[in-house]
Amino acid sequence: MVAILILRPEREAAAMAKQLRRAGHDVHLSPMLEIVADPAWPLRLGDLRPAAVIVTSANAVQAEGAPPLPAALADRPALCVGARTAAAAKAAGFRAATAPGEGGAEALVAWIVGHLDPAAGMLLHLGGRDRAGDVDGRLQRNGFAVTTLETYRAEARTEFSKETAALLSGGGVDLVVTASARTSAAFLACLRAGGQVSRLAELAIVAISAAAAAPLVEAGARHVHVPDAPTGAALGDLVLGLADRRRGVAANPDS
Repeated sequence: MVAILILRPEREAAAMAKQLRRAGHDVHLSPMLEIVADPAWPLRLGDLRPAAVIVTSANAVQAEGAPPLPAALADRPALCVGARTAAAAKAAGFRAATAPGEGGAEALVAWIVGHLDPAAGMLLHLGGRDRAGDVDGRLQRNGFAVTTLETYRAEARTEFSKETAALLSGGGVDLVVTASARTSAAFLACLRAGGQVSRLAELAIVAISAAAAAPLVEAGARHVHVPDAPTGAALGDLVLGLADRRRGVAANPDS
């Protein structure tokens, strides 16, 4: 049995954890970020009537405690990063939500630049307080007017739970899964707080992108795996494949 430590928030990790457990792996959730919705963000919408809405995280519309989607946005097309975010946008009330570009933020920006006309109207970006990828800046440099509304924030943990600390100190983790640079930075901070930074050289890190892995690589991580596409689905497939291979090697050490 392969032990996998997933650092993503529980809601985001649920589907991956279910898939891995179904395959017979030992999955532990240790969210490094606590997602806190801003219930007042619709009040800041005012008279904005965007041509389209950019959604870069499912948390932007579906975090626990999130307010209902304003009716004024429901008929606007939601352009999302990844299929999971598009599904969350539909569940939140957008009548048309897609994940054009089939990739991460870079693919979404490239699709918008290639398919939309800046003259058609401003774009509204629903996102977190801390955002990666400079989506707004890159679109603005291509002539688009972009307004951002922060709908949630992600608060970083400062120390591990007792269970996670025990797993790591006892060598009970085979794979560590991270999906953002902030998650990785929080994990690193917790390792330092617990005096376990030296474990990085041994741990296998599975990150959604090179940027997400960077804080751990800079601190000494040597075994890093990144999927071909920076999406949740690609990350899940990579984790499952690595776990299955590790289990096969453990079962047949001489093969």
